[in-house]
Amino acid sequence: AALLFTDLSLTLQFAGIFGIYVAFVAPSLLQRASLREYRRRMAKVHAASANRPEPGMTTAMADWESCFSSLPATAAMLCFSFLAMVIVTYQIVDAIRAPVQ
Repeated sequence: AALLFTDLSLTLQFAGIFGIYVAFVAPSLLQRASLREYRRRMAKVHAASANRPEPGMTTAMADWESCFSSLPATAAMLCFSFLAMVIVTYQIVDAIRAPVQ
């Protein structure tokens, strides 16, 4: 973007899109995938042990899991990320359309 635009603020706004992705979208998607995989593996452990799970092993919540790492929390973070992306995109479009003084 720096090669196309000489305005530093516009270049920083383009960088902000990637910052939102790195800070919010990627971690949320990784958390959702890892939680899904953890629950899938724990379901296999429960099935293999004839429905006699070992103490502390559940498919509901792990010891390291909190309410902020649940699927609804990651969905909320993805919604926030989408809203932030819309705002930044609107600001970029507005900056491109603005007349240069």
